[in-house]
Amino acid sequence: ASVTALCVHAHQPHIFAGGTRVGQIVLWDLRAGTSPVARSPLSANCHIQPIVGLEMLGTQHAHSLLSCSRDGTLCTWNLSQLSEPLEAVSLRPGEASLPGGGLGGVGLVVSPT
Repeated sequence: ASVTALCVHAHQPHIFAGGTRVGQIVLWDLRAGTSPVARSPLSANCHIQPIVGLEMLGTQHAHSLLSCSRDGTLCTWNLSQLSEPLEAVSLRPGEASLPGGGLGGVGLVVSPT
């Protein structure tokens, strides 16, 4: 699947995370070559539409990945365990009453303060 969002680890610039058009998280470590070292499963537990924003937060040794999707879900991931998100939050208040499936994300920006 094509990559729709990309971010670089601030403290370990050889680590990249990508979000795909099908809602999957892909992790690369350039020290291991050009193939991904980890992928999240295709699952309804988190994103089911394109990921539009990714941000890595934390320090050199403790970090999390935030992802936002067109499906209106914000997920928090542990980079060492992409089998499922640590947390998934719906950004769609009253989603059952919104026509067309509610609101989806269009980007993600996190302030360092």
